[in-house]
Amino acid sequence: MKFSTLVTSTAMALVISAGAAFAQATPTAPSSTQPKPAAPATTAAPSPTATPSVKPMTRTAKVKKALKSGKARSEASLACSSEANTKNLHGKERKTFRKKCIAGKAKS
Repeated sequence: MKFSTLVTSTAMALVISAGAAFAQATPTAPSSTQPKPAAPATTAAPSPTATPSVKPMTRTAKVKKALKSGKARSEASLACSSEANTKNLHGKERKTFRKKCIAGKAKS
């Protein structure tokens, strides 16, 4: 066996074994026995230009929340959605159509 072949094969073996050494381990879930760190006490009022930490609910999240809470959609809402589907309305056009449709059916 030539010296260059021996060096090459040794280098390849080291590269392959080193890859496993640098692989990331899967994170473990924190156990409930570990105490949680206390929140830092702050006495200063938040700045008025600070962005709120709570994200606004998306339309889909609002629908899911309404369905979970047991609030069923009204017959007028379902009928107007069906009409908007048959007219193939999307976006702002659908929103304005449904708003007018539901308002008209509520008066009837």
